[in-house]
Amino acid sequence: MSESSKPHSLPSPHRPLRNMLALVLLSMATGCCFALGLWQLERAAERDALHQAIEHGRQQAPLTLSAFSAAADFLPWRPATAQGRWSPEHTVLLQNRNLHGQPGYWVATPLLLTPPAPPANRHDAVSAGSAEPDAIGHGDGAPDFLGRGPAVSEAAVLVLRGWLPRDMQAGGAAPDIPAEHGIMRVSGELHSHVPRIFELWEWAGGESSHLPDALPQTGSNIPQVQNLDLAAYARATGLNLLP
Repeated sequence: MSESSKPHSLPSPHRPLRNMLALVLLSMATGCCFALGLWQLERAAERDALHQAIEHGRQQAPLTLSAFSAAADFLPWRPATAQGRWSPEHTVLLQNRNLHGQPGYWVATPLLLTPPAPPANRHDAVSAGSAEPDAIGHGDGAPDFLGRGPAVSEAAVLVLRGWLPRDMQAGGAAPDIPAEHGIMRVSGELHSHVPRIFELWEWAGGESSHLPDALPQTGSNIPQVQNLDLAAYARATGLNLLP
């Protein structure tokens, strides 16, 4: 009696579906890896561009800021000096700026720049921007000349003056800011914007911190914000910020 042959196993009806799902998952994983690779290349290019911009700015000659400084001279990271007096009533505190792991604030105060000296003679007055000099008569009948130079409002530059620790026992009250009076001379690097940090509650649909509509405020409370937009700050203060 011959042995009966073993039955052949039939293909599972679910195998093609599993193979298709495996191919789809493999394609998705490949696409994700490819996208991550492109993102890393873009990030590397951004870091290289930032490094080049920093090096280019720091290699420039120091710029002395004034109301007549040209906008083209305001290169990010360029060394700069300014002379003027603080406007403490327009101070703003930037929250959650940690230093060595300790929570604190950046102190942002505008420096009202010292106006440039008036022209010394007629030639300087004309070259300063007057189309024609105005004649001012004196008692002897001989006219002197005063140039009609461009009317320039008092210029200001926002300065990140430094860092102050946050008193965790004070319930978020603003720290005491040391008063500095008189003409000050500051040195630093130019920036096109105030460095930002991520606001989690804004991403989650909450309300982000914002400046008051007008500064200075009544009372002694110093505004506290997470991030500071220079255009909004200029509108609130009415200051002629450079550039």
